[in-house]
Amino acid sequence: QPCKWLQEAREVASATGRVHTLSLLQSPPANEIVGEMRPILLKGHERSITVVKFNYDGDLLFTCSKDHVPSMWRAESGDRIGTFNGHKGTIWDLDVDRFSRRVLTASADATVRLWDCETGECIRTFPH
Repeated sequence: QPCKWLQEAREVASATGRVHTLSLLQSPPANEIVGEMRPILLKGHERSITVVKFNYDGDLLFTCSKDHVPSMWRAESGDRIGTFNGHKGTIWDLDVDRFSRRVLTASADATVRLWDCETGECIRTFPH
């Protein structure tokens, strides 16, 4: 059950069980009464989500799942920016560089792929 907390932005991203959507919970703005966090559903994956990760700045959210397609989202709105297509197996892990220019994904297809975040293109494939 992937879950990621981003303290600076007061956001929590979580996926549970066999759910193909991601809940992004945001704290109310400082000028609102403190209460429950507002949920934003991120819909797009066709199978269970395996990893949830915020970028360093907290404005982007990266997810991967058993549907073989990692995705990049706007953390503030929950809009999907794009996908990284090419894996042929479940994606079990990912990491994004400090400046959100590149993302690495590790898949059950026995490859690790390096992607360009702006174009979504696979830069390099590494067997593992």
